[in-house]
Amino acid sequence: MGTSFEVYVYAPDRERASELFEAAFDEIERVEQALSNYRASSELSRINGIAADAPVVTDPEVFALLERALDYSRQSDGAFDVTVGKLMKAWGFFAARVAIRPMMNWRACASRQAGSG
Repeated sequence: MGTSFEVYVYAPDRERASELFEAAFDEIERVEQALSNYRASSELSRINGIAADAPVVTDPEVFALLERALDYSRQSDGAFDVTVGKLMKAWGFFAARVAIRPMMNWRACASRQAGSG
């Protein structure tokens, strides 16, 4: 998900600590599989790949998260915007190398595709 995680486990013994540690990483994997925009196989990537062209059905947990994100966008007058990915990509935020300024027409196109309002 493009971030790091720290897991602190407090347990009565090593065996229980190991179980809790495994459970934490299982949950991280579950969330990654649903929400990572760095994985082509994630539910979020699937939604992003088809939502502009057709209605999308997803599981209730992902749908509720997207609803909440859109609500935060409305409440913040767009300061928080989950739809800004294409615009960020156009400016090179996801690139491993130094970004090159996109051509004006590409920025305009990406700007039109961003924004939930």
